[in-house]
Amino acid sequence: MLQRETSNFTEALVFPRYCLGVIVWISMWMISIHVLIANHPPVESFLFDLILMKLYAIITFASCFSWGMLIRKKDSTAHKRLLFLATVVLLQTAIERMHWLPMFGLDYQFIFFIYPDMLLIPLFIYDLLT
Repeated sequence: MLQRETSNFTEALVFPRYCLGVIVWISMWMISIHVLIANHPPVESFLFDLILMKLYAIITFASCFSWGMLIRKKDSTAHKRLLFLATVVLLQTAIERMHWLPMFGLDYQFIFFIYPDMLLIPLFIYDLLT
């Protein structure tokens, strides 16, 4: 009985999850466009490289989130992993703003790619062990 009620409750949360994912995706686009509009960068500016990296993040988030939500009933473990990957993509921007994180003697641009990867290592180890 409790399992059926819990199942109904989680099914009722599916549509709000889709809406939240779409809102996050739209806000990622809006922030990227705002950077271009507010800064008026020249053609040689490094901001276009940053926007290109953010475009990759937007595409990765959208694909992981959409695929994860489509596969949620067929394979729950793949659903959890894909939504975790989408979350790590979102955390990349937050990690870039944490200047108090140790640099380990690496260049500024490269260290912030290592921290999200450190979040993925336990997931890969768990998959290898199970």
